[in-house]
Amino acid sequence: MKTLLSRPPVVNAVAAPRRARGDKSATSDRLPPNSSECEAGLLSCALAQPDLLDEITAVPSDLYDLRHGEIFRALIHLRKINQPIDIITVQQFLKDQKRLDKIGGIAYLSDIQDASPSPANWPAYQEKILEKSELRKIIKTCSGIVSQIYDFEGDIAELKFSVQSDLGEVFGERKINDGETSSWSDLIGFETSTDSNNVIGLYNGKATRWLCRGHSAWLIGPSGVGKSSLLLQFGASFAAGKSLWGITPQKPLRVLIIQAENDRGDMAEMARGIEHGLNLFGNELLQQNIRVRSVTGIIGQQFCVWLRREIESFKAEVVLVDPLLAFGGFDVSRQDQASQFCRVWLDPVLRDTGAVMIAAHHTGKPARRDGRNNVPQTLTEMAYAGIGSSELVNWARAVMLLENHGDNNFMLHFAKRGSRAGATHPNGEPTTMLCLRHATDGNIFWEQIAPVEQEQRDNKAVKNPSKVEAVIAAGIGPVLDSLTEPVSLRELVRRIKNHAATIKHPFTGDGTGRKIIEHFVTVGTIKYCDEKYTKS
Repeated sequence: MKTLLSRPPVVNAVAAPRRARGDKSATSDRLPPNSSECEAGLLSCALAQPDLLDEITAVPSDLYDLRHGEIFRALIHLRKINQPIDIITVQQFLKDQKRLDKIGGIAYLSDIQDASPSPANWPAYQEKILEKSELRKIIKTCSGIVSQIYDFEGDIAELKFSVQSDLGEVFGERKINDGETSSWSDLIGFETSTDSNNVIGLYNGKATRWLCRGHSAWLIGPSGVGKSSLLLQFGASFAAGKSLWGITPQKPLRVLIIQAENDRGDMAEMARGIEHGLNLFGNELLQQNIRVRSVTGIIGQQFCVWLRREIESFKAEVVLVDPLLAFGGFDVSRQDQASQFCRVWLDPVLRDTGAVMIAAHHTGKPARRDGRNNVPQTLTEMAYAGIGSSELVNWARAVMLLENHGDNNFMLHFAKRGSRAGATHPNGEPTTMLCLRHATDGNIFWEQIAPVEQEQRDNKAVKNPSKVEAVIAAGIGPVLDSLTEPVSLRELVRRIKNHAATIKHPFTGDGTGRKIIEHFVTVGTIKYCDEKYTKS
């Protein structure tokens, strides 16, 4: 990398915070974090390959050196007006704008042009630039907070709220999202079959809205059954814009795969088997629309911040995470921690980017019921088969459960919003239960097989749910929201009865209501204490 001209006096630096009261180790005279070399390298890549400006997510304000910010703005402007980009056109634009001297003239532009040995290095330069920019934002925020605390007079609660809000902004916790407001006429007039937010789920050319922008889904199954290859097979199909067993993307999608449990050889074997099985040899869409990131050591809020950058960098429309809890860093049995990760840190990433997430998750120890092992009786039970708090399932928009039935036979149940997925048997019959097996030709690939009559009989309860199951599946959200104060069993049964009637699942006896309550107490959604019931 060619040595750049010396940096001009800093005028956009963020002052480092002064240490408290006479501390001689004050750092206010230090330059804020920056990497002039990486900034120059990124500009060099963009000059050599202007198409990269469509991929680069950094903005001029992320660049610390004022000269680099001016050059970056010039590149973006020329790209926007469809003008050719090279050192001559950039020089002329800056000259016309009377900014050429500010960046050091043509000599400095020449240095920039030679600052990177290859345009392929741009992601590394951008990652470092964004990291330094984030550090400067933290310094600026914390400096402002220190000054605010010293000068504050008034209610300490107000100060704490203000500090928490500022810290939440810089550390990835966005301010409370007020959401969107709709009138009744807005809802009635909304055409769901042509919903532009639909990403996956089509039937006869109409959107079924199985997964829309910002939605999430679980793929739950035991360890070692092949969830990773199944996720990758979904990803390859969606990237190629092809239907998989009836599950259809709205269009060819850009698929980002984040995984922590397989090495490069494992991923290569899966990719080759899937390419062979789906007959996607030489498919250009796969080259354009799939990126695999194998990472470890990033967890919790840090992972969500990192994920946002990855999605924005690749312009991903679908994110497959294998498994999500490898990046969670929280106690899966704790509802409060599950809510913090999923709803406070992760949801804003999906909502703001519009990406759909499908994540792998593990089942716990098989449960016994009716003398049989690991045979859930209802779709509701299947949805809650994954380890951890029920909040994980409540958070997800859709849930799939992969069951091993022995002899290389597997059942993929669509346990939540299943009818919207659009899955079909080989004969085209709609289903919420796919019969699959691993390929028998030595490739790593999932094949669909016709349903076995015995399996259909065993799953009769799933297809014909009881009144209890029907009410639970339809949801009792309004009843749960009303449990702000403890209520008696009789009162809670009454509320469930009234709600069940409004969703067209009425019942008369109290036994059904009691069973519904028992279910939600068991999964931890409702808490029973002192003969009263409240929302957990």
